[in-house]
Amino acid sequence: MRAKEAEKRRKVRKERRKDEESLYYILERDLDREAIFREHDGWDSQVSFGNGRIDYVVRYGKDIYGIEVKTGIPKRAHFDQAKEYSDALNGVFLAYPSDRVGEAIFVSEVKEQKYKDVGVISITLFRPHIIRRAERRERRTEDIWKTYHFDEKKYQKYLDEFSWERLDGLPATVLKDGCFWISFAPDGEESEEPRYRIPFNPSEWTGLGLVYAASKAVNLRKLFSLEYLSKINENLGWGQFDLWGWVQCELMNTRSYGDHLWMFGLNLRAHSLLNEIREALKRKLRKKEWKKLSRKIADLKQQHIANQRKHENELIA
Repeated sequence: MRAKEAEKRRKVRKERRKDEESLYYILERDLDREAIFREHDGWDSQVSFGNGRIDYVVRYGKDIYGIEVKTGIPKRAHFDQAKEYSDALNGVFLAYPSDRVGEAIFVSEVKEQKYKDVGVISITLFRPHIIRRAERRERRTEDIWKTYHFDEKKYQKYLDEFSWERLDGLPATVLKDGCFWISFAPDGEESEEPRYRIPFNPSEWTGLGLVYAASKAVNLRKLFSLEYLSKINENLGWGQFDLWGWVQCELMNTRSYGDHLWMFGLNLRAHSLLNEIREALKRKLRKKEWKKLSRKIADLKQQHIANQRKHENELIA
């Protein structure tokens, strides 16, 4: 009898984990497409700090906001957990499936007023909604901020100290030579060493320039949608752009949600080669276009900061 009960509990836990994974997927998708937390500077998942770990941390300039996802019946213990996290954050949210949100508000507001500073997010299939804004506060500890995820100096130190020698040299070679090197000639003849060039075409250099500009203007560790990159491209008056060559040579990360939302961004190796990327772009883009791109970076940064300040009011009371 006990064995059957234990097996039943295991099955229930397994199904709950599946449900939770579905909520993660929806929330990550809508953080990426900025249907929620608009104009953020990037997010990280499963961020550990002190003795705890929170599901998501979203950056807004020098502020960081946490999101903890819950699938079960809302409990005071969930809000107590969120309060424990709040010292290392500028605001904290609990995210529930939409059919649990009413209960969450009830638990946090009836009898106890001490939980009203915890924000509440409703997760639905189409998009999450912030039902209650979080109360903004000054961080009391820097446990989260001082991880390399958010502190630029610490991140640069991490890049400098990483042993890149043990990795494939393809990204650096591609930037230096502007091509892939292969061992097969067009007629199929094979050489002992790579000596045949597959150069990157202008649309690929355009694509690298767009992602470089977006990353410099907003945040190196953020991924950008094709829609966002297309708007920059249109504003610059450039032609077509292609990104897949940079994914193949391990300079870009990509993330997708079906066929309609693709995200691209410079990866860890690209961050360590940022000077090389800049020099390669200066060589491959015409002088006039490089100056135009440099000015665009400044414009994008200014526009992003202004929009961020406006949209942060949607999150914080």
